[in-house]
Amino acid sequence: MAFPPIHLIDGVTLLDESGNSYVVNLGITQGETYTLSFYLEGKYDDWTITSIIRDERKSTGSPELTRFTWDISYEASPVERTFFVGTLSDTDTAGLTVTTYQGRQTLNEKNCLVFDIELESPLGVVEKTDLSFIQVKPEVT
Repeated sequence: MAFPPIHLIDGVTLLDESGNSYVVNLGITQGETYTLSFYLEGKYDDWTITSIIRDERKSTGSPELTRFTWDISYEASPVERTFFVGTLSDTDTAGLTVTTYQGRQTLNEKNCLVFDIELESPLGVVEKTDLSFIQVKPEVT
């Protein structure tokens, strides 16, 4: 099973050209808190979901910089949907390495951090989204 299509709360479905799910790229500031939310069609409320942020240059082989978990809620009607809300706390973002921020709508993938979403079934099967990119601006003091 591949990771199911991700639906942002505004109804957008995020799929790449090959039909793989992914999450939007993020531009964040150190020391700020961010909330991400999406839903999957179907019943996933007994699954475990987590995200890991890593240094892009080393991809999945690099040590994790931080991880964050997601709250899960399920809605049975009118269509089965499982909602996920993830919080990247101010403590999490404060420890991230500053990247060269290229600005909105601009992304240099060689100078970013990456994250994915890992969804684990009750049987231990893990599905991952494609890597998404994070640009980190320094904390404003």
